[in-house]
Amino acid sequence: MRRLAIRFILLTTVLIFGCSGQQRTAEDYYVRGETKFKSEDLMGALNDLNKAIELDPDFPEAYNIRGNLKCALGDFKGALKDFDKAIALNPDEGIIYYNRGLLRGGIEDYLEAIKDFNKAIELIPDFEQAYFNRGNAKLNIDNYSGAIKDFDKTIELNPENATAYFNRGLAKGDIGDSTGIDDFQIAIKKNPALLEGVQFEN
Repeated sequence: MRRLAIRFILLTTVLIFGCSGQQRTAEDYYVRGETKFKSEDLMGALNDLNKAIELDPDFPEAYNIRGNLKCALGDFKGALKDFDKAIALNPDEGIIYYNRGLLRGGIEDYLEAIKDFNKAIELIPDFEQAYFNRGNAKLNIDNYSGAIKDFDKTIELNPENATAYFNRGLAKGDIGDSTGIDDFQIAIKKNPALLEGVQFEN
């Protein structure tokens, strides 16, 4: 009888809570939207993040995640607006500058991407991926010495980053530095898949 009484109390508590009409908060929608994004339910995630921002228009994390989501959906203009808004609300969060830098690099706006990666590194000094992607952006504008320095730092922070060795080898090759061959060898040893798609000329 005592066990039944305990079960009855628990069930009553659940029923009262379930019927209380308690509304979800912006944080609730944000967390659910982020979870859906990770599980690749992109439209469901977008709906939840829209609702989070509707309930709290000054929610920088929601704008940041929605910016990433819009990138995944190919809405680059919308993503840029979301990152801009997130930065306006929280200008000291390095990851937002990094995400905007990735977007700008992806649409080949390399100079602006570099500015964003600069800011991300200023705020997060040991941000490996920011150095790596800034190096890639510099490589794309033929700033080979700058790219090499960024790949040097990337490798210092993570010696297992095979692509950093590979890209540093590319940059060295462009300035006639024969040690780029050593970088290629290290990169391929660490990740043989990097050989896929590489074409060699006689």
